[in-house]
Amino acid sequence: MHYIVDGYNIIGQCEGMSLADSDKEERFARWLQPLAAQHTITVVFDGKGIFNTYRSTQKMGPITVIFSAQDESADDVIIEQVQSKKNTTGICVA
Repeated sequence: MHYIVDGYNIIGQCEGMSLADSDKEERFARWLQPLAAQHTITVVFDGKGIFNTYRSTQKMGPITVIFSAQDESADDVIIEQVQSKKNTTGICVA
């Protein structure tokens, strides 16, 4: 299974994590690592800050993390990720 998730949406709903945490992205990726042992995980974060002019992709262990560019939302990136797959069977978007 390949999970593609909107990181800030899920962090905002997780008990024990807060959108106000300065290290929320790294903590969220660490929290997902046990699931990443068995599945492919891509986490997309909105990059609306002034320093996120361009989209960036990085690896946090086995998890791919994408920060959207200033002029796009995480939803835009998630839609693009799904549409780029030839076979969408086995993709779960959250």
